[in-house]
Amino acid sequence: MTVRSFLFLLCSLLFAGLCAADERIVAINPQAKFLTAEQNGILKLYRTAEFTEITVNGVKSALDQLLPGQAISVKTLGASTAMKIAASGLGQASSSPSPLKLRSVTVQIRVDGTDRILYQDGKLWIEHLAAQKPTAIVVNGLEWSPTWNGDKTEPFTDFAVPVAAISQGQIAFKKFAGRGTVRLQHLAAAPVVVNIEDGHPGADDYEFQVSW
Repeated sequence: MTVRSFLFLLCSLLFAGLCAADERIVAINPQAKFLTAEQNGILKLYRTAEFTEITVNGVKSALDQLLPGQAISVKTLGASTAMKIAASGLGQASSSPSPLKLRSVTVQIRVDGTDRILYQDGKLWIEHLAAQKPTAIVVNGLEWSPTWNGDKTEPFTDFAVPVAAISQGQIAFKKFAGRGTVRLQHLAAAPVVVNIEDGHPGADDYEFQVSW
C-alpha cells in the first residue's frame, strides 16, 4: 500500500467516525422529498431540493438510496432545507421502543403585509391582518394551499411526521429569512403565536422555526 493510499484510507475512516457521531436516519419520504433523523433522542426533519447534494460513502446518490440507520452529516440552508447530505454505513432498523416525535414547527411563507401564524395541539392556522394574503406556504416540509374563511385559514393538520405536545418549558424561536419583523407573541389564542410584519413594497419570503 502506498503512502497516498494509506492516508486516503485513514481519512475515510476518520470521516466515517465523525459521521457516526452525528445523526442517524430514521425515515425517508421520497414523494414529499424529506427525511427525518435522530440525534441524542431528538428528532429532526430535513427537506431536500433540486440543488441538494447527496452522497453515500462518498458516492453521489439520490434521496431514495438512503437507508434508515445510516449516519449522516447535513449542511442546511435556513432551518431545514438540506444543501448537502453525506451518509455512511449500513442501514439498520431502529431500536427505539416507541416512535420519536418532532419538537418543532418550521414554516416557510411569502408575506406581503401582516400575518399571524398560530399553532396549538397539532393544528396550525393563519390569520391575515393586512395587505395581500400569504402564498408559497410550507409547513414542516409539506406544501400547503390553505382554504380561507375570510381572513382566517382552515387548520393545517397534515403533519407527515408526528409533532410532540408542547411542554411546560420555554418555547424557543428563531428567524431564518425575511426582511421584516418576525416575533413570537404571547396571546391567549394559542401557545405559539408568530406575527410577521412586512412593511416594504411587494412580498418577501420568510422562514422561522419554533421549538420546545
